[in-house]
Amino acid sequence: MPHTPAMVGESIHSVKGHRLDSMLLFRIVYIFMFFFIAELVFCGPIGLMMLGISIRKFLLAVMVLSAAGLSFYCGKFDFSWCSALLVIPGLIFWGGIIPLIRGVNFSDAMAESLPVLYLLLIIPVGILDKKNGLGIYFDFAHICVSIVSGLMIFVWLFAVIINIPELAYILRTFYVFLSGNELGLYIGPMPDGSFRVMWIVCIFYPFLLFWVNRKRISWLWSLFYLFASYVSGTRAIMYISVIVLIFNIVKFRSKYGIGLIVILFFLVVGFSEVLQGVRLFEVSSDLAIGSSRSDQFASLLQLWGRYPIFGAGLGAHAEVVRSEALYSYELTYVALFAKVGIVGTVLILSMVILLLRKTMLRWRGRLWEMSILSIGFIFITGTNPYLFNAFGFVLFVFLVGFGCLGFHGERGDADGVGQCKVGVL
Repeated sequence: MPHTPAMVGESIHSVKGHRLDSMLLFRIVYIFMFFFIAELVFCGPIGLMMLGISIRKFLLAVMVLSAAGLSFYCGKFDFSWCSALLVIPGLIFWGGIIPLIRGVNFSDAMAESLPVLYLLLIIPVGILDKKNGLGIYFDFAHICVSIVSGLMIFVWLFAVIINIPELAYILRTFYVFLSGNELGLYIGPMPDGSFRVMWIVCIFYPFLLFWVNRKRISWLWSLFYLFASYVSGTRAIMYISVIVLIFNIVKFRSKYGIGLIVILFFLVVGFSEVLQGVRLFEVSSDLAIGSSRSDQFASLLQLWGRYPIFGAGLGAHAEVVRSEALYSYELTYVALFAKVGIVGTVLILSMVILLLRKTMLRWRGRLWEMSILSIGFIFITGTNPYLFNAFGFVLFVFLVGFGCLGFHGERGDADGVGQCKVGVL
């Protein structure tokens, strides 16, 4: 049957409506991602609450639903969707069914399980990556983290060098005002004699060191983040940050880089070990029999021995506990092994292998960068309780975006949303 002018006009209006809806959904995702990053960086692991509602979770839900609508309009359900949807059945099983069978406290199971939902961020991240690239968001994250890091350094200098520790309490008050609690912040003296100012955003330092040095070495930002990692008092972050900088020095063949690293090494070691009596590279006490981590390791293996196949479930804890959050351990991956068992571990490793394979196929030139970042992520989150919260899982999503979704910093690619014609902002 021939098309009448009325039918053609109706079809055109339908297409225009389709494009307008797509543009609106994309703009929601585009704008809300900025709010999400700012709220994450400044407001700690729990985040802002308004009328009993988590602003962070609200932003996440809106972005995921908008990205879902956009994917529906475009007819594109790709790698990011496949990865994210695998999270749901696993979360139901190990965060709901297994804890119920094992008699795990329901609130503990929920407290450890719900942060896993931040992995769904990979859906809007995949949409944004395909349209415009992720570079603008990493620039924004860099700005936000640098503000927080500047506050950390400022307080540390006044507390340690000028001996005015009272400013530390001002920063703590500011943090509590933003987040409503002190989770993710530590300010004060350590048992080894050092003074530590740690805001949990420091786990982003190795990643941001790669970002600020993506074209050439930025000595200003490199030294800034190295100093901030030292101020944080988290040795794992400091070690990985130094390795990242050394890699960039080798990559860009900097003439003076190695000499500067050697000078900084002696300055830091001299200040720490001579003036403060801090054993910067002493790790034997952390691993010795009877130490906190050693006790956690033995106790977690006993927990795994009771439920080796499917684990004890998320929220479970061993006889040895380290904090009021009974399920939280510094040896994150040993605890995860005990909680998901052999089956869960095999599934997680299979997903990691698939991600690595996709990374190798996508960016052969980034293999060294991805290897260092991945090992650094495992080292930092494996020796500190930084994974099972918004920061750990969001950083994981950023790494996936960097390695698997086609992230090239300053452009999107031609498929996916680009073909949906949602328009350019």
